[in-house]
Amino acid sequence: MILIELKNSKEFSENFKTAFLLEFTRELIKNSATKEIVELEKTLKEEQKKEAVTEKKTQKKEIIKNKPKKIEKKLPPLTKKKINISKKITLPAPIIPTIHKPQAPPIKIPKFKPLPTTPKIRPPQPRLKIPETRFPPRLQYLQPIPTNFELNLGKINPLIKDPLVETIECSGQGQNLVVTGKMGTKKTKIILTKEEIQNIIQRFSTATKIPVSEGIYKVVRGKLILSSIVSEIVGSKFIIKKIRFSQPQRGVLPSPRFPMPYPAPRRF
Repeated sequence: MILIELKNSKEFSENFKTAFLLEFTRELIKNSATKEIVELEKTLKEEQKKEAVTEKKTQKKEIIKNKPKKIEKKLPPLTKKKINISKKITLPAPIIPTIHKPQAPPIKIPKFKPLPTTPKIRPPQPRLKIPETRFPPRLQYLQPIPTNFELNLGKINPLIKDPLVETIECSGQGQNLVVTGKMGTKKTKIILTKEEIQNIIQRFSTATKIPVSEGIYKVVRGKLILSSIVSEIVGSKFIIKKIRFSQPQRGVLPSPRFPMPYPAPRRF
């Protein structure tokens, strides 16, 4: 009915009519076609796409094949040469010129004599000094006279019997005894202990019957004069002098021959 109306109508142009008819037929085909026809169309479209892709790949391969190839030069293989090193290479010995140096005469080193070693001088032992005690003016004329009475004084007996020895000094315990006389001043090897010093002083006290007291203690017995310092704190010290035999002077009375004490001892 629509087609009849279009043919009869003169208002529409021919081109419009043909376009309209084509579109109308397409719609009829779509609506009236079965599923098989639709699937067939889809497969045809997919095959067309695949063919287009394969054409592109073939074109690329042809382009790559047509590129100019690089010319690779093959070098000849290296041949290893064997070198025989069995022969020894002998080099000529270097010629070193000999230089004659003038020989200097040997130097004579004078021999020096070693200097004589001076013995070490030890400082002399300080001499023992005991203050002198004097008699009162009315008794100063009295002088001790030696007798033959002998005291046993232990270690110092050899020094008392020696005629060259005039004085015997003991500066304290552990000190060497010092003697003086015609041979000068000498230090002996005799050393007294505290007990031995006290024993010597006590023997003088027993022989003279004069008791020992601290301070200066001075007595005479036989041929010996004992001058001592008695101290328990500092330690006792003594000097023993030998009395010389001499003729009494004119106008001087001889001293008695019994033990003679000196003035009362001082106390420290």
